[in-house]
Amino acid sequence: MCPTEPIIRTREWLRALPPSFPGSSCILLSLAATGLQWTEGPLSAFPISRRLWCPILLGIAVRIFWTPGPTWQPGIAFTARQLLELAVAFLGASITFSSLVASGPALLGAIVGIVLLMLAVSYGIGRALGLPTRLSILIACGNSICGNSAIAAVAPVIGATSDEIASSISFTALLGVIVVIGLPL
Repeated sequence: MCPTEPIIRTREWLRALPPSFPGSSCILLSLAATGLQWTEGPLSAFPISRRLWCPILLGIAVRIFWTPGPTWQPGIAFTARQLLELAVAFLGASITFSSLVASGPALLGAIVGIVLLMLAVSYGIGRALGLPTRLSILIACGNSICGNSAIAAVAPVIGATSDEIASSISFTALLGVIVVIGLPL
């Protein structure tokens, strides 16, 4: 078997997917980011794990140069909603009750306290900068709790508009990229 045969088969399989296949554009981006992670050369000298920044920067680059049309929207919505929620659920399921008990009540109390403090601080900064109340709440939740998942959970409760949701997700994602790239340095 030729070493490039699996790659050729994968390309053929991906080309056969209709654009509205749930998450097909996200699958393509994930595969491309995975390929970039395996490359050697100048990318391997970067001091931050390629698993963190390759998918983020690739997603930003693709979005800058390509705006998905309406036929791609169902797949993107499926990935952003159902798959994201499933991933967060699996992440939460990996934390067992026994590991929380073993960590002690002081750690659990500190986590709750810091999250509440950051909600108040983030909301206060948003309002001080003149942001509307709902947008300030969404940004505070996104940055203090769990990113886009928290925004998606809080938005219907406070009656946020789609523009407010998109703005808060964009800001949280941008801040997350800055932190992921800047913090290890």
